[in-house]
Amino acid sequence: MGLLGGSVAAASVGLSEEEQGWYRRLVYSGVDDEVIWSILGVKYGREGNSLTPLWNTNTIGFSRIRYPEQGGYRVDALEVVFYTDLLSGERLDSWLNPFTAREVEAIVPAPVAVTSYHAEVGPSERTAPGGIRIAESIEPPRTIGGDTWVQVEKRVAVTPDPAEAPAFSSIEFIDYRGRTTDLRSGAPRVAATLQLEIVSDWLPWMEMGGRSGGLYTRAKGTKLYTLDDLPVSSRQLLKRHFPAIAEDPFGY
Repeated sequence: MGLLGGSVAAASVGLSEEEQGWYRRLVYSGVDDEVIWSILGVKYGREGNSLTPLWNTNTIGFSRIRYPEQGGYRVDALEVVFYTDLLSGERLDSWLNPFTAREVEAIVPAPVAVTSYHAEVGPSERTAPGGIRIAESIEPPRTIGGDTWVQVEKRVAVTPDPAEAPAFSSIEFIDYRGRTTDLRSGAPRVAATLQLEIVSDWLPWMEMGGRSGGLYTRAKGTKLYTLDDLPVSSRQLLKRHFPAIAEDPFGY
């Protein structure tokens, strides 16, 4: 989840105008609106076919969508991510690496509000400072029974020095799901859930020293419209560590 700032060049491939509208209503809304995504999951260490639970992930995504008169749409996004202990649920400031038996500082990027502009829904490529490159594609909606899914695939590579191999790379799959009858109704707000899977390299701060393997993330989320609907644990973490965001997330 999350958009890095800048203008996004997108071209629709295989998505009709109706399907683009379904995507926008599943992920955001069909009118100027503010939405919240609550996403809970687990980060695993991946070695061969073995998965070791490492920590919980608790993500709160704030998105404000606007439809300007000239067409397209604009998204202002703010993503707050917490890594928490598997048992206590407390935020991790340091973490005992079970593979190396060393305690290291747990580093999570600070929340930063970013803006992206889209001519239409479709594949896009964008860059950000620090050698970050993101390529994103969106599959046409798939309907099975009474549900419709839209799959987004995102590939991230971090290459601070173009002459060297990427310092970090990941591939992310997000399946957004809603009721087909809701989408066909034309209502601007559509109830939606998501399933997220990420396969990535070890994070640099883990100090894995070239060890083979990497990380696997599995998470589920729900789209909300008020902070009161967040899980209690998420609200408590937000108030404790980012009180200004908890007070007025969209103003922030």
